[in-house]
Amino acid sequence: MHRNGFRSYVVHGPLPEMGQLGRSRGEGSVSGECAHALAYGNATRPPLEVRPESNVTVLYCPWYWNSRTTSATSWANPLNITAMKEFTSWAMAFPGQMGLYDYPDSWVHGRAERLKFLAKRGAKVFYACGGNGDLYQWVGARLLWDPWLNTEDLVEEFVQAYYGPAARPMGEYLRGKQQMIENVWSTRVNPFGDAGFLQKSAELLGSQTRRPAWQMTGPKCGSSPASPTNTL
Repeated sequence: MHRNGFRSYVVHGPLPEMGQLGRSRGEGSVSGECAHALAYGNATRPPLEVRPESNVTVLYCPWYWNSRTTSATSWANPLNITAMKEFTSWAMAFPGQMGLYDYPDSWVHGRAERLKFLAKRGAKVFYACGGNGDLYQWVGARLLWDPWLNTEDLVEEFVQAYYGPAARPMGEYLRGKQQMIENVWSTRVNPFGDAGFLQKSAELLGSQTRRPAWQMTGPKCGSSPASPTNTL
């Protein structure tokens, strides 16, 4: 891929081959080319005897079965401590050459925490494999431009603009959901079976779905059931 005078290669293979990539193409070409290698599967721990050339960025891939349990939280979560150790080991061994190939699963706050973590450590590349949802895309896009923005402020800004009259219950629902993740997810994988959380969620979401359709519209789209097209 050619862009702004640089050539970028995404290479899947053993790290020893990545380490030879720059030399194999000639010393004169290394400064204008970059390559991405994956620390993936059985290679999530850094090597002891080889190192990538200076033009290689290693993308750490915290896969489910061998590195972390959930993407809903940061790597500081006890369930994800292996990922924290592995990435830190890579970053210490090869400073300035690390990035992340993430599996965010659409978790807004979990990805936000990892983006902030990477920014503090000067990571060069971030790639998200999967993830969807308007809130997820909004918060992630803003943090990619500026990872120091407050995540809760971004969520609140989105909720107010996106849900309109339903912003209050939706905001309360999302805060309750995040609180369950933070309070419970350090000990079990699925915290959403809590009876209190389910009851509260049903009340909050039901308070909107039971309203007449004309009441669910924005402030300029309907003022009464008798004349739903009136403009306030």
